[in-house]
Amino acid sequence: RYCGLVKGRYGLESKGATNLTELNERLRAWGMVRRRKADVMPELPPKFRQIVELPSEHVKELVNEEWSAYTKHTTIITALKQAVRVARHTESDQEYAEVVRRLREGQAAAFAEMAKLRVEICKVKIPFILSHLDIVLSGLPKVVFFAWHTIMLAAVQKAFGDGVVLLTGSTPQGRRQEVVDSFQSDPAI
Repeated sequence: RYCGLVKGRYGLESKGATNLTELNERLRAWGMVRRRKADVMPELPPKFRQIVELPSEHVKELVNEEWSAYTKHTTIITALKQAVRVARHTESDQEYAEVVRRLREGQAAAFAEMAKLRVEICKVKIPFILSHLDIVLSGLPKVVFFAWHTIMLAAVQKAFGDGVVLLTGSTPQGRRQEVVDSFQSDPAI
């Protein structure tokens, strides 16, 4: 529908693109448009990236536990994927469905265990992150802080109180611009 498909001498051929307006509308309806900072707000300073190493004695045990779980689940899931490849060639649809079900359960179990371990690691990091943000904020007027876990965001918001605005996936669509505007225009934020 969108690749300019035409019947050619040797079968179907893709030449160019068709229905681009419709494709654009469909992509924008359920996708995300990413733009470069330089194209949107060229007055912003360049990104500053920094790796901040935490004292490892506080997280070493949890990181080792995470690595052990990752290794265990990788081995199990690899074996289950191999079983699915083998089951594809069997005559029994029931056998194939059972192997696929076991693979999905294994993947779900791996995800749940890894997510739980990563939340525990996040909890241990909170005091160090808050301390680092204190240092950073003493030298900069504003900071945009990204985090994966909502418990980290909640801890930052609690620590810095009214000086923080929070924008997450659960922020209502109608309120997002208000949050952005308050960050950009309010010097106390």
